[in-house]
Amino acid sequence: MNSGRRLLALGVISPCFAGCVLGQGQVNLNNNFTPPGGTAKAYIFNMDGQLLPKAFGRVEILDSNWRVIRSGGLALDGIFAFGVMEIPGSMPGGNASIIICSWDVRTGASFGAATDSAYSMVTLNGLGGGSIPPPSLALAGNFTGLRCCVLSPADPPSDVGIAFGTDDSMTIQCTGWEWYPYMLWSSADLLHWIPAGEFQIPGFGEVTNQWYRIARWQVPKPSSTLFFRVAPHLRPPISSVAP
Repeated sequence: MNSGRRLLALGVISPCFAGCVLGQGQVNLNNNFTPPGGTAKAYIFNMDGQLLPKAFGRVEILDSNWRVIRSGGLALDGIFAFGVMEIPGSMPGGNASIIICSWDVRTGASFGAATDSAYSMVTLNGLGGGSIPPPSLALAGNFTGLRCCVLSPADPPSDVGIAFGTDDSMTIQCTGWEWYPYMLWSSADLLHWIPAGEFQIPGFGEVTNQWYRIARWQVPKPSSTLFFRVAPHLRPPISSVAP
């Protein structure tokens, strides 16, 4: 049976949150705008190409580690409006990444369960906070809208390899489906696994063919024997706002 796993090795990287000292960066999060160069607003559409109805649409905002930071319904058909919100791990004037998820609740009670869903990785620049007015998503981000569809499970990674650098680091890479997140895990005993770095999106790597891309992790060389595996990063059963 194909387990969807590939074995390898790594170390845990701890994030440093500058926002804990200077306050979190802020953005006014709504999609009631027309993206630069576009001819229509950054709507959320259902699988049939119609505006996702207010009565059935749901939106989750996640930070770059896939933790839910805001959850709610639509303000209008195809439009969400969460107002000003802070982005964990960011700082005023800085940059951040968020993930905007949406789905039709008629096809599932949560994003992970829904069959009609979509998500987008969004880069934010020039966040507000403190004396800086919060910019709108239109000004700060690269969001252009969503169209829900059936998200198939990602293929297991292939061509997993490891290369040792001249310093105290090593690189692990794999080939996977574009735009699907993959996670690197480590274990000392093949029984207990922990994340070994942040998830990677192969869509941001080199192209290998029409649908597959390369993802890489650079990690410290372990001081003792470690096993590593790369696996598709399963979408969590998102259903409520994280504390």
